[in-house]
Amino acid sequence: MMLICCIAIIPGIQAASADSAPPVALLYPLETVSVQPNQPVYVQVAALGWSGVEIREGTQVVGSSTGSGPNHSVAVTFQTEGVHILEAVGTAGPIHSAPRRLPPIMVKAGAVSIADIVPIARQMSIYVPDFNGDGNTADKRNDLKAALGLIRPPAHPEPVSGYVIQPGSEFGAIRIDYVPQSGSQLYYELTASSPDIPSVGSTVQSTLYGPPGTDILGANGYTYLALSEADAQGKVIRFSRIKLHDAMFMSSLTGRVLDWNDSPFHGATLEFRAGADNTTGNVVATTSVDGGTGEFSVDLPVGDYTVKLIAAGYEQSLFSATASRSTTNSYIWTAISELQPDQIRIVLTWGAGARDLDSHLLGPDGNGGIFHLYYANKVTSSTYGEIAKLDRDDTYYNGTETVTVTTVNRNVYGTFNYYVNNYSWNEGSLRGSGAKVEVYVGSLSGDGSGIHETLIKSYMVPTGLGQERYWEVLHLIVSENEVLVEDRNQLRETSPILTKITGADTSGGSLNSFRLYYLSDANQVQTEDLQISATLDGLPYVLGGLHYNSSNQIITFDPVPTAESARQLVVTVNAAPSSKRLIPGAATATFTIPAAKTAITGLNMTLIGSGLDYKTFKADLTFAYPTVTGLTYDNDLSVTASVYNTVTGATYANTALANVALNPDGSGWSLTFDLNRLANGLPYNTGMLLTLTVTAKPSSAAITGSATYVTAFDFPLLALGESNPFAALALMPPPMAGVAPS
Repeated sequence: MMLICCIAIIPGIQAASADSAPPVALLYPLETVSVQPNQPVYVQVAALGWSGVEIREGTQVVGSSTGSGPNHSVAVTFQTEGVHILEAVGTAGPIHSAPRRLPPIMVKAGAVSIADIVPIARQMSIYVPDFNGDGNTADKRNDLKAALGLIRPPAHPEPVSGYVIQPGSEFGAIRIDYVPQSGSQLYYELTASSPDIPSVGSTVQSTLYGPPGTDILGANGYTYLALSEADAQGKVIRFSRIKLHDAMFMSSLTGRVLDWNDSPFHGATLEFRAGADNTTGNVVATTSVDGGTGEFSVDLPVGDYTVKLIAAGYEQSLFSATASRSTTNSYIWTAISELQPDQIRIVLTWGAGARDLDSHLLGPDGNGGIFHLYYANKVTSSTYGEIAKLDRDDTYYNGTETVTVTTVNRNVYGTFNYYVNNYSWNEGSLRGSGAKVEVYVGSLSGDGSGIHETLIKSYMVPTGLGQERYWEVLHLIVSENEVLVEDRNQLRETSPILTKITGADTSGGSLNSFRLYYLSDANQVQTEDLQISATLDGLPYVLGGLHYNSSNQIITFDPVPTAESARQLVVTVNAAPSSKRLIPGAATATFTIPAAKTAITGLNMTLIGSGLDYKTFKADLTFAYPTVTGLTYDNDLSVTASVYNTVTGATYANTALANVALNPDGSGWSLTFDLNRLANGLPYNTGMLLTLTVTAKPSSAAITGSATYVTAFDFPLLALGESNPFAALALMPPPMAGVAPS
């Protein structure tokens, strides 16, 4: 019988459980041998995690092995000549591994010819090497001729049996539990690559092992262990080639357990269970946390572990740890206090799709401000006590972060905004992180003997395309009578905010606009976040045309109608109860609306003084609103005058007035002024008419309109210096006083 194996690949072996179905690894045969009919072939496989191995040809089991160790040797014999295709399968009860195919085996009593191996070449032509060394891999027949000269009868020894490889007592060491057969000794060799198989009867070349249980130091730096059993003369009897795997080594786990404020934790016990997410399996190790430093240390075989922290008054927290065969493994874990009745706990977990996700909580601080809870500010308090704390901050893949909200004692009211920041956003996306947020509430058990944590909400991060940095998850709305959890569950490019109205500015001079001020993030506040009301002279008033510009925080509205007297408008802006961006806060803007412009409705002029060359007049003004105040001559009035001589018919336009003054007069206003004869070139005569027009300036803020009045006056007829005193003899009837001449 001849066995031909043109190539073999040995995959790495990993610790496995029965339900993970890893394939077995082929250890032997790995090269070409010839086997006669009924001559056994010892198939050697590594089946880590499987309690047994079956060797099958088609559906027929042609050999099997069971045992506690990972390595199995199965003797297989063939009665019929020809090519035999075998598969090795790991077994554990009804569960089987994926099959591992062996190289084709040919059984023949005589010498092997080219014709015998051509069928194998046709099946495995890709694996036929350039045996004759001519550089041409297409000449399969010539290569196979050369291959015939390489085929040898099997001279390989049977495998060593009765040994168990265990972790050594020191880091990186292994030991062999083995009882040698009578007269034989065990030798070992550590290699980085697969060792050659010695021939039966050859002189052993490796190191004598003993006594049984002795540590082989530094084994963690190698891949294979070769075991040779030799007789008293040092000749090889049996040989096994073992691929080293993690479970064969001892490692250690060290670290510290801290309280939420990073101080050393004491009084805790750590329980270790083999495997990831193993919460109910056997405890393989237990250690206590040092009361002064919070440190711990435990020796364990290489592998993954689930660690439970047990301490009075604290949750039985679970952690994941890996004991590596190449390095010392150190961890820092945070203990989390038990959730008290009516407290809320928010737990964030995520997978390998993102390295570092961070929990953030915004909310009212109970002192009129806003707190921001995150990794750099792990606790916030008010005069009522603790509001919230970040119990655990994780900065690596597969992390868990926990926030406890204690303010649900309802001493601090408002909206609390919980969101997640992808701190390592350039190393993985939120959408691909598998992040989950769970919300728990604490409550007393029915008999009051314990505390239950009840899951009330669960959120999964949205998936799909996108590289958003923030995940706004939920709002806690705390009032005097209840706590509501409001779903948000939306991804954002910008950070969620929580801010407060702090004031209003009316210094711009406008009577229908003002600017709001906030603690922070002013440009993210929207119209729906504001509740705006107004009073006018103490009575409710509805503002028309109300508009809020979020970019500059300016509120505008339609001008308020004026009235006879000044009015007071007070605009109050509160945080809308439904706002998700504002905590309670308010600001007021106060405006004084000037009285409406009042029209000049009348003018009455009288002569109140006289001299040789001047006359003094008083002009009383009347208005539609007699309560008009604050007038000044320069700002509000324009006065023009003209004189008409009823005797000569001469008109003196643009008559200059002197000493013009505007003064309050009782409940009204009056003008006083002087008319100078010489300054205006007026003659001495009788029958003069003064026409006075008073007009409100366009720039006046208080009055409008105009009024005209005509009054008669005279200078003495025979006054000294009259050039033609007799001209007065040609008298003309004057017009009625108070009416302008035509």
